[in-house]
Amino acid sequence: MEQVEIDFQPRCNDNTLPEFPLVTWYNWLADATHRAARPIAYNHDTRHMLQTQGFVDIVEEVIQVPYNTWPTARAQKDNGRWYNLGMTEGLEAMSLAPFSRLYHWPEENIRQLVADVTSEICNRNVHAYNNIELSVVLSALLCYSSAVFSKSRRLSVKLRARLTFLPIRNLSTDFELVTYGRPAGLDGEP
Repeated sequence: MEQVEIDFQPRCNDNTLPEFPLVTWYNWLADATHRAARPIAYNHDTRHMLQTQGFVDIVEEVIQVPYNTWPTARAQKDNGRWYNLGMTEGLEAMSLAPFSRLYHWPEENIRQLVADVTSEICNRNVHAYNNIELSVVLSALLCYSSAVFSKSRRLSVKLRARLTFLPIRNLSTDFELVTYGRPAGLDGEP
C-alpha cells in the first residue's frame, strides 16, 4: 500500500523564491483550511497514524517535485512539466472556497492572487519545489471484514476479527498481495 501526501509548502534551496505571491498564498491557504478544520498542511504524524492502524514495515521517502522545468535533469524537467500543469489548473479551485468563505475576499481579488501565483510558478528563474511524502507499507496486521446483503437489501456488515499477516512482495513490479494464515470461511477477497 502507498500513502502519498503532497506538502504544499513552497521550498527553495537557492533563495530565488520571493515571499510574495507563492509563499504568502500558501500561508493564507494553510491558515484558512486549518480554520475550516480541513487542513491542507502536511501532517508529519503519517507514520504514527499508519502504525496505530496496524501497518508495519513502513518505508518513507521524500520526493522533491519542481513547480516547473527549471531543473537540468531530464526526469526532473518532466516531473516539473506535469506538476506545473496540475498546479496551474488547480490553483483557482484550491483557493476560491477557503479565501471567499473564511476571509470573505471578493472573487476578483482571489483570481488576481491566483494569476500572480501562476505567473510565479511558471517562472523558470524561481527554483521552487514541493515535497511529496511517500509512505510504502511493506506488510500489515489487518482484520478482515465481509459484507453481506440482507433480504431487505440493506447492507449488513459482519466483522470477523482475525489477525492476519499480509506481506507484499515484488513491490517495485507487481504489488501482488500474498496472504498467510487467512482465516477460513471469509466471503470475498482481502
